Amino acid sequence: GDHHPDTLTSMNNLAATLCAQGDLAAARRLLEQVLEARRELLGDHHPDTLTSMNNLAATLCAQGDLPAARRLLEQAFELGRESLRPEMELARAIANGLISLCEAAGDAECAAEVRAWLEL
Repeated sequence: GDHHPDTLTSMNNLAATLCAQGDLAAARRLLEQVLEARRELLGDHHPDTLTSMNNLAATLCAQGDLPAARRLLEQAFELGRESLRPEMELARAIANGLISLCEAAGDAECAAEVRAWLEL
């Protein structure tokens, strides 16, 4: 069905292909659907949900919507701080993405806070 984990993984993979082909709008729509479904099924703290947030944020960045990407990564970072360890690959991916966006916005304080968490 539409909310089966394998279906959601397939949708995520299709979105990655669409991104690679340059169809960012279609990829974004799919990733938004995947994120919504994973939030419903797994909750906000689940690694698959956090991965979906990170993937959607990357697509938002590629579309040039940096404020929306930052908001999403800030959410993912806060949720990840509660459920992930700093050394985990997913935690590092979310944190590094947020650091990049904070630096791009000239927000050194944000970047420093995220870096400090990574060094725990």
